[in-house]
Amino acid sequence: MINVDNSVIDVITTADPVFLKSLRVFIAGDDSRSRAIDISDAGVDKLVKACPSLQVIALRGTHNLTRAAFPNILKSCKEIESVIINVVKGNTSKRTRLNSTLDWLTDKSVE
Repeated sequence: MINVDNSVIDVITTADPVFLKSLRVFIAGDDSRSRAIDISDAGVDKLVKACPSLQVIALRGTHNLTRAAFPNILKSCKEIESVIINVVKGNTSKRTRLNSTLDWLTDKSVE
């Protein structure tokens, strides 16, 4: 597995616009989550803005994301059907917990 980081996102987002608009699935990391992927909130934001037709996003083994990543995906990808974000095995922090994101989503649905 290669380490997927923001530099990989930079390469993807400079691809042909037709490709970017047709990209439906983005999967980074591996199911075992034994190695971290170095994608930040800024990287996720750049990806979803460049690829608004994404339907599936899986980020397995993250360690740099905060609660901002999830709402940015939902805002930018209108056709999203599945989002998987999990942390590298054995690494749990307050930054990666989803409780505050779920609160944010609840607040938005009431507005």
